[in-house]
Amino acid sequence: MPSARPEGSPALSIALEGSSKRIFQAGDTIIGKVVRRQHIVAPECQVTIRLLGRTKTKIVVTRSNGNGSTRHESYRSRYNFFSYNAPETAQVIFSGPLHVAAEQTDPAEFPFAVTIPTHPSAQLSREAERNSFLPTDPASVAMQSLPPSHSSYHHHKEGYVEYWLEAQLSPGPGTNNKAVTPAQSTQPVVLGAPPTMEPVAKMVKTAASQKHSVTSYKLIPGMEEAELTFKQKSKQFFHTSSVPSLSYAIHMGLPVVMQLQAHDTIPLTLRLCPTADGTSDDVRRTMQKATINSINVHLKNYTLIRAGEHFLGGPRENGMSDTIDLHFEKVLRLLPTPMVVDIDPDGERIDLGAMFDLRLSESGLYSGNERLGSNWFGPPITPSFTTYNMKVNHALKVTISVTVCGKEQSDTFKVDTRIVSPPAMPPPAQAGPSNDLPVESGPAPPSFAEAMKAGDSECDLPPDYKPSTGGPVVVEGKA
Repeated sequence: MPSARPEGSPALSIALEGSSKRIFQAGDTIIGKVVRRQHIVAPECQVTIRLLGRTKTKIVVTRSNGNGSTRHESYRSRYNFFSYNAPETAQVIFSGPLHVAAEQTDPAEFPFAVTIPTHPSAQLSREAERNSFLPTDPASVAMQSLPPSHSSYHHHKEGYVEYWLEAQLSPGPGTNNKAVTPAQSTQPVVLGAPPTMEPVAKMVKTAASQKHSVTSYKLIPGMEEAELTFKQKSKQFFHTSSVPSLSYAIHMGLPVVMQLQAHDTIPLTLRLCPTADGTSDDVRRTMQKATINSINVHLKNYTLIRAGEHFLGGPRENGMSDTIDLHFEKVLRLLPTPMVVDIDPDGERIDLGAMFDLRLSESGLYSGNERLGSNWFGPPITPSFTTYNMKVNHALKVTISVTVCGKEQSDTFKVDTRIVSPPAMPPPAQAGPSNDLPVESGPAPPSFAEAMKAGDSECDLPPDYKPSTGGPVVVEGKA
């Protein structure tokens, strides 16, 4: 059975109160109405509304028949969260005679209110427990939360978690079946993860790019617009030692944890640092600058699915990956001037998350109250989760392009990140703005002796960055 789709007709349709794109949570009440517009005269009929949910996976394996032909073998797994006629998720919202005139403009409407359970039903449809990522005994199921809506479709493999409302109009008890033509309507609903009380620290994992080199007379102040002689051009072309040179690396700090609808901004830091090896003395005494051409941020979804059993025993697994463009480059395009940063060994880490007020939501990345993405119909961003036949994890990939002295360089950084459910508590009151930088993710702090040895390194941790409040977007380092 394919995934549920919105289906309705004049015979029967479902209308939800508010937006159909709303993201519900376990424990919420879905309010709406079932509508009948088509003519009907029935002495007795019933209108039923049900909330259904399931997680379903499929893996198709291609095998050889030994004669040059192939065959496809399909393996499936499905867990239904709710029993079809469970009283907590199925309601008879109308029972009795029904008359809708052919010329009547006002349709028959049957309001309903269905509360989403907080846990799967005790009658969870079960497969062999060894094929599940989670225990499936009734006691364990009663303690498990419903997974959020999620989908991933690829060639010969798919997996999705879905929830939907199903309305049915059927003959009542004792009614001639020919008097009432059964009708059905479905309406998918999106379920988010339940709020969490778990505190989320702003932690980043910093990675450095490979060293980039620039050899040019324009690295010297006053030579930016100077006309070079033929001799100077030749030396610059062959990278002779007498030509000024700069070697630098890009340091990106990526969050190891991101919370949906967090009270605090996403920790995303940037710093450009020169290296002693490859930087000439005359360039080392001056402050070099880099222009940020673009920063692209993508969220990677990794979905591991199980379906059926392997012929050697044990569950059959396969993985899929999907990429979501968070459209971070939009905030750079809106700047009045290009973003310029110093290449400074003692410079400050730039907290891009605080600078642009970046926060992550189910519907995408936000800068303040503005959603950066333009596609409202894309799949929602879900927290990292594990359910019976599926595991979902994430990674963040950042690609940055900079120009130094007319030479463009591009680097890509990637780190595994965990997406956490929205906070359950309101944001705490603050006496003033916070300029705290995210904490670096890593091992325990070094001893005093180790710290003294590390003090000679070229790029030790900089002080906190305090963004400027006006003028062009130029991040200055220490002179």
